Amino acid sequence: MTLFASINGLRVTGIKVRFPYTGVWFADIDLDDEVALLGPVVVRLGRLELRGSVLPALSGGFELASRYCIVGGTGGWMKHVGPLHFHNDAKVKRSTVLLAVARAAGETIDIRTDLEDRMVADFVLQTGPASRILRQLLGTTPWWVRFDGVTQVGPREPREVTEPYDLLNFDPRGKIATLAADDPSAIGVGSVLRARLRTPLVVRQVELELTGGTLRITAWCREGSGEASTEERTLRTLRALVRESLPEYTFLGRYRYRVVRHVQHRLDLQVVRKRSGLPDILLVPIHPGMAGLSAELTPGAIVLVEFVEGDPRLPIVTHFSAEDEPGFLPVELALDATNAVRLGAVASTVELGSGAASVVRHGDTIALRDPVTQQLLLAGLVQLTAGTAEVPPAISKVKA
Repeated sequence: MTLFASINGLRVTGIKVRFPYTGVWFADIDLDDEVALLGPVVVRLGRLELRGSVLPALSGGFELASRYCIVGGTGGWMKHVGPLHFHNDAKVKRSTVLLAVARAAGETIDIRTDLEDRMVADFVLQTGPASRILRQLLGTTPWWVRFDGVTQVGPREPREVTEPYDLLNFDPRGKIATLAADDPSAIGVGSVLRARLRTPLVVRQVELELTGGTLRITAWCREGSGEASTEERTLRTLRALVRESLPEYTFLGRYRYRVVRHVQHRLDLQVVRKRSGLPDILLVPIHPGMAGLSAELTPGAIVLVEFVEGDPRLPIVTHFSAEDEPGFLPVELALDATNAVRLGAVASTVELGSGAASVVRHGDTIALRDPVTQQLLLAGLVQLTAGTAEVPPAISKVKA
């Protein structure tokens, strides 16, 4: 006889499975026998087949009964991976990092072709849960574990329900529908519900629950594309609480800005990443990190802006374009001191610009020859005495 609900062929007395819009599905399963299950398992609920893995820390048995927690896939997205560093002078592909993280977590991932974009030359990942790294890489792009245990990346498109179902109850405020269906796989994330509803709703999260031989489907829905799921609303609320507790949070980072204009040792700047929520800013002072150094930056150069002590009233420019970025060389550079500027105290060669002429220094041995006959005219050591030297105005480039 085929069991309606089972795990690895064993009869299940109760089951609750939660399918989120993004992330990993979980299942709580009850058995009327004390059995030992480890590693990968297959859960069947009617025509629905789920492939996941046992979470030993949340599973066990007692007195002829067992309860197991099953996670979609291998459970690898909960593991810590890293640290990882990726480098490519032609810029690192997003898919390369995604595949490496999935491999380190022991998961299988299905990546869309549009995630083959190249990000940056260096990408560094700190040790942390693989799921968090996945969110960092994908941003707002959804990812989820399918019924077969494979992780899918990409939008969850709405789809019409083709199997019959009954709408038993509906909460119009929370847009939560309670459903009954013969096929548990009939209603999933992305399904469009129309029966007995004035406006079609798109399912955002699903929970299947089998108790006492009765199967119920709870669907958290949205109307149109602008509403968030319960999970997303909760996350948004938590973020708002953090922002309220740390109002200076945004101003503790460094942000890329593009130089628009140099105005008397200050800069008019245009923010590079609009999603940062920061505005273009005017007349920002420059802190080059070295006393006596100043420069007139090239328009279009990229700089980093910080806020002193996290105060939005104190923006400063602290870093400048790298050698391979636009605007690396400034229009003008000045280095000065009130007493002396010393260059190359121990260097054997000090080069100033691209000039080819040489400088004769105190203590150097020289020999002057006729340029035509090469006859030695003068030889000896250079000895300097106090006085004023006159330098021809045409000499401006030197190499010493």
